[in-house]
Amino acid sequence: MPPLTDAEIRQQILATLELEAQGVSGYVIWRAQARDELFEEEGATQMLANEELYEFVRSGGRINELPEKRPEFDSGMLYEFRFRIFRKEAYVESRLEE
Repeated sequence: MPPLTDAEIRQQILATLELEAQGVSGYVIWRAQARDELFEEEGATQMLANEELYEFVRSGGRINELPEKRPEFDSGMLYEFRFRIFRKEAYVESRLEE
């Protein structure tokens, strides 16, 4: 999967994650399946996940970019993150929506 190379999009992702990490909610929406899988550990919260994801991106963590092919998501590109969180390897998909 190709890495994200567009600095402007990376900055948009980082700015959105920074807001959430600071407690401004409503910009990052975790789907039920992700919540069920990631937040099963004691003490694991959406706020902590947002902070970890922000730190991952801020520190230069790789974001993959690929075309979204599923018809239920009509957003063009899909951005994915693979990182360690709450003592497990996580795969997180995201889409930028306006």
